Amino acid sequence: MNKEFRKSLFVKELYKIGITRDGLYRKDSIESILLKLQSFIVNTVFENVHGKNLRIIDVANHIQNRASELGINSNKSIIDFSNSCKKLQNLISSEITGNIGEKALRRADSFVYSQHNSIYNVSLKNDDISAELDGIVITNRAIFLLESKYSKNNLFIAENGLLIDKYRSDRQALKNIGDQINREVHVLKSTLSNIDITNDIVIKPYVVATNDFSSLKSNYQYVSTCGISELPHIIDDYPGEVLYTQGDIALIKKAILSSSKEQLYPINFDFYQFIYLFADVLDLIEVDQIYETPDKTIIVEPAEEKNWGTYALGGIAVVGALCLVLFGKQKALKFL
Repeated sequence: MNKEFRKSLFVKELYKIGITRDGLYRKDSIESILLKLQSFIVNTVFENVHGKNLRIIDVANHIQNRASELGINSNKSIIDFSNSCKKLQNLISSEITGNIGEKALRRADSFVYSQHNSIYNVSLKNDDISAELDGIVITNRAIFLLESKYSKNNLFIAENGLLIDKYRSDRQALKNIGDQINREVHVLKSTLSNIDITNDIVIKPYVVATNDFSSLKSNYQYVSTCGISELPHIIDDYPGEVLYTQGDIALIKKAILSSSKEQLYPINFDFYQFIYLFADVLDLIEVDQIYETPDKTIIVEPAEEKNWGTYALGGIAVVGALCLVLFGKQKALKFL
């Protein structure tokens, strides 16, 4: 297939998937968009049946192996495509695990028995500071600000707020979760600063490990941590004094919802550059197969000598048989 024509087809596919040039998306649509793109890439390289359980990284490995066979694995397009696949795979994994964490928070909410009201996946902004809050649980004693963190590995929050994966040999920080929580607390407090309630706003931030098979510890004194199975008990057993009436709780929720705006988010990935690279590497690894057939000597068989008398007798016999079928025995004899 012509490379430029293939690129134009791929761009049309991006539009079908929902990937736009302005690069802004609703948060609840990002996972679906990324998975549709992965499915398209996988099914372009592998047959639909074989590609069912494969991922972007499997495509990268397949193309690397094919490039090695052709001796072009040091080609810049091959290298760039492989790196882009790794980045895209990380984006997909991050989005999936993030959504798993948020769903776990919602499930845990059903085990909170004290009087409460909950809001999930809220976007708040104050001046130039904006934040995405995974969960807010409002009780009569406090407002619990929840940040979900799903990981297969054990995590640790250092004294300076850096989130560290204990299994990474380089101990490189994943993010500054302390700074993230500070922003979330700030925008939430600002949102609730003007509501008409008697008592102060008390916010208790928690980073919640939403995978029960991993641990999350913290030396950062301004943020508490817990496992997802502990969360309902922490909320129910919180020892603070009663601060809010049922009417106060309703006012707090209303103020948050009225300030929350549906935002469009960028995805830190150049989809168009990626799809052009994909077309380039397919062009590089495709080789037209030439099937060679050995030369054959054409032998012309001599024509058989025809015995016309034999053919005539044979013809009469055939006509007779047909007449028997069509007219019956007596009529057939008359006909012959």
